Amino acid sequence: MHIYLRFAPSPKWHAETLIAMLSIAGNHCDSSIACATVNHLALSEALHGYATHKLFRLLQSDLPRVQIALMHVAIWCIGEFGPHLLEHCSFDDTHEIYEAVPLSDIIGLLEAVTKSHLATTLTRCCVLTALMKLACRLQRGQGVCRGLVESFVTSLSLELQQRSCEYVSLFDEQWATLQQQALARMPVSHVFRSEIQGKGSILFETSKEPYVPGTDQGSTGSTGLFDILDGSPTATGGASGCRSINDVDLLSDIFSGNAAAPGQTTDAMESHLTPNPEQSGSNSQQIRADFMAFEKDGLRLTMGLVKEAAGADMNITCSFSNSTASDFAQLIFQAAVPKYISMEWEPASASTVPANNLGAVTQVIKVPAFNCVSC
Repeated sequence: MHIYLRFAPSPKWHAETLIAMLSIAGNHCDSSIACATVNHLALSEALHGYATHKLFRLLQSDLPRVQIALMHVAIWCIGEFGPHLLEHCSFDDTHEIYEAVPLSDIIGLLEAVTKSHLATTLTRCCVLTALMKLACRLQRGQGVCRGLVESFVTSLSLELQQRSCEYVSLFDEQWATLQQQALARMPVSHVFRSEIQGKGSILFETSKEPYVPGTDQGSTGSTGLFDILDGSPTATGGASGCRSINDVDLLSDIFSGNAAAPGQTTDAMESHLTPNPEQSGSNSQQIRADFMAFEKDGLRLTMGLVKEAAGADMNITCSFSNSTASDFAQLIFQAAVPKYISMEWEPASASTVPANNLGAVTQVIKVPAFNCVSC
């Protein structure tokens, strides 16, 4: 893969080579091929329309015998660059001309994928995300997209059921701003960007405007997860860093019904994102953040984030307190995170949260330093 990455004559040739590999042997290719395809297309803005039309027609013609890796990449492109399908597309150096695709055909193809015998839980999760991104970015078809997303609320798969419930909540008008941020275009991984730069790829020279994390259309300055876990300036108390951690807490507000004003949450977080003064003499790189993540019906959850230095593991101490007159028994704490993030959970200090704030139950979560070794 590194050979054609370095000596590819053009970004279009590079993309077509990757797509051909997926269409012929997608079931046998390493996952890095699909990752490389996604990153390459995300970085090559001039190819967004062409690649999306090409992948859409490959998926449409090959279903139900399509290669699973090609299916996933095609679904991702439909979600990220779906509006291009509604427009006529042609490429300067080829005779291929793609006519606009009706919205009903786009949604119909995604629905057919969910019913395919080849579709896995991951495939259906990709379809749900694609439907949400289409509903967010298009001016029509939101009702049909929402109906398909809601059909998975009763799914036997916990992953699909949870994702569907969270996405349905984003359709509420009060979360219109959050919807734009949560469904913003996916950034290119830092590893892939540095890899193609190091290999002298011509991709940066020929693409129109390479996508830069944090400058996406529809994004309002949110920062990537890579920056948070890598200990970059995101965690130093700047405005962009506060926005990132504020966004992390928004999903809890959706289900608790107590959404704090964005400005208030940002100011509160900014005051806590400071180096630990006790460690300033010995280790000024330590980063701490303490904030209230949840409060409802007397139960309060506060989180303390500690990172010793850039690139080190992050320890999250969760503290549960109870202000009611009755104990809370059988405490179980769970969290949903992207699959590429691993967490080590230590047992809670107790299973019962005592009443009247007479004590607190703590649980420590360790998030290992993020290392992307592929794609």
